[in-house]
Amino acid sequence: MAAPADVVDATPTWWQSVNRSLGSLTLRWLVLVVASVVAFRSSIASIANSVSQDLELSYVPVVVIYAIFAATATVRAGRPRIEIHDRETDVIVGGITLVLAVVATSLLAPTLNTGYRMWRVDLLMMWIFIGSAGVLLFGLRRVFQYRWAWATLGLIWPLPSRLVRYVLGDGSLRWGAGVQLLVIILLLMGGRRSGERRWWVAPVLGAAAGAPFILLNPDRVSFLVVVPALVAMAVGGSVWVWRCRDQRPHGIAAPAVAAPRFGALLIMVVAGIATVVIPPLPPLQEPTVLPADGPHREPGSLIPAGWRQIDRQDYPDQSTYFGVNASWVRYKVQAIGPHTGPEAVDAEGRHREMVIDVLTTQKQHSFDLFPIGTTYPISRLELSPATRVDLGDGVTGQLYAAVDPQKLLAWSMLTFTISLPADRAVRHPDPDGPPVLTQRITLLLVDDHRPSAQFPSPRTRSWTASELS
Repeated sequence: MAAPADVVDATPTWWQSVNRSLGSLTLRWLVLVVASVVAFRSSIASIANSVSQDLELSYVPVVVIYAIFAATATVRAGRPRIEIHDRETDVIVGGITLVLAVVATSLLAPTLNTGYRMWRVDLLMMWIFIGSAGVLLFGLRRVFQYRWAWATLGLIWPLPSRLVRYVLGDGSLRWGAGVQLLVIILLLMGGRRSGERRWWVAPVLGAAAGAPFILLNPDRVSFLVVVPALVAMAVGGSVWVWRCRDQRPHGIAAPAVAAPRFGALLIMVVAGIATVVIPPLPPLQEPTVLPADGPHREPGSLIPAGWRQIDRQDYPDQSTYFGVNASWVRYKVQAIGPHTGPEAVDAEGRHREMVIDVLTTQKQHSFDLFPIGTTYPISRLELSPATRVDLGDGVTGQLYAAVDPQKLLAWSMLTFTISLPADRAVRHPDPDGPPVLTQRITLLLVDDHRPSAQFPSPRTRSWTASELS
């Protein structure tokens, strides 16, 4: 009798499993990334600009690392999955939301007008676009299996974090750092395995390691906002690696949806259409920079010739919106006599009054989040389009006319933004601050010459909270 043949183990090694699946996964992710970059190239360019200039959104590229960590937590938890896939459902759900993301971005951008930089609907729609493409390429059930990774990727939309800072906090970016740290701690908790003992070690050590870094000052260096979360992720992830050191590595699961050719074609077609219908982002404001040796008056001298100051008022809590040590000072001035100009004194001998608002910040691009139309409660007013006015020295102002149909009053509003040396600023709020400050100066005139004439009041924290809620 012939000797029995040797039994050969046909089970592929983990490395063979990786090789079999890696090619297909790479092609799918390549389609997803290329389509997202093509469709939302203006949004991605703005993020790159934020990183290069250390602006608020410089944290967005790190969100991709958070999402990968969330996917790792899902794999580690080892939740059972049902390998039943309905490609018709995938195409319907993914295709509809894919088109919706592009259409919503193209239609909402013009309607938001000056508030576009605050809402950043383009980043929200980019997140939906990426998730929809994932459904077409990987299947709805597979996307739902990794739902916490896709949800974590939603941190690219900055509005929820901004609402936390403006409504509950003091406007400091430390609140954003706290939100990101909380997300990582929740992922460390969600990555525990069934029956795992002392699963709490990873989230506790991660929280203990990351929490002290919240004391850093991201209001001066914006990128520091990601440090607490990255530290917590590194420490908690190291605990996971240590506890799995004796286990055999798993292979990469093959994609459940085979050859999604129609899905990939649909994604690229929609991405191509997006390049035509999605408008580019409005450019960031670049205030005129006044040189240190320019023809300026002494620091703090703001009252124009022919006028005298009759009142001054400070509005606190402006750091909530315009960055650390921001200040808002209102000067009320009165025309001295008829020689000041036409209509300086009316027929009844009343001297005309004017309000000069000086808003000072160390972060010039905070004015992009809160343009002039949002810094006063003038949503009920009828605001005319801006008229550009040459003020000299390279400074260009915008002149508006606002009408209150209820009070039958009209205001004239001239506003301009400048950057200048801190020691030449109208008010220098922080002696240890940066050498250059940015100021938005607004002149308000009302057609009511009575002493009781009302001027639009600046935004306050309580007013903003009630408006947003």
